[in-house]
Amino acid sequence: MRRLAAALTACAIVQGSAAGAQAVRYSQQRNLFAVMDVPSTAVRSQPDTYVVKRGGAAVTISLDASTPHYDERQVDCRGGKLGYKLDKPNLFAYSCTVGGEIVYAVTKYGRTYHVGASDATEQIGYTIRYPASQRSYWDPVVKHMTHSLRFVH
Repeated sequence: MRRLAAALTACAIVQGSAAGAQAVRYSQQRNLFAVMDVPSTAVRSQPDTYVVKRGGAAVTISLDASTPHYDERQVDCRGGKLGYKLDKPNLFAYSCTVGGEIVYAVTKYGRTYHVGASDATEQIGYTIRYPASQRSYWDPVVKHMTHSLRFVH
């Protein structure tokens, strides 16, 4: 009987966690040739920046699309602690804890064009800053946003 009760409790916790993650609704946003899902509660504060208010905090999401002539893959923790880094040919991502915030940045790399005397590679990405105390809420949201980030032409 105790095993059954423990199994039912564990099942309820997993379902509750999944329901919490599924409760977030998203809207598709675009910046030049980048498109990504952001929480539908996000308000556009600038052409490429969205703000979500949750738990008394203003969470900032900055969506970026550019075609630079350089490939600069640098972690910018601004004195914080690096928690995660991924560096692949078409993807660069990292996460830092800075004070009481988590900073997550991701860049995806697309087509390379010959422009003048050099090459330029399409890059899309976003940066999000959220309270470390809200990590259990934001981590699945960040995962969803990262998976939805894609090039459009």
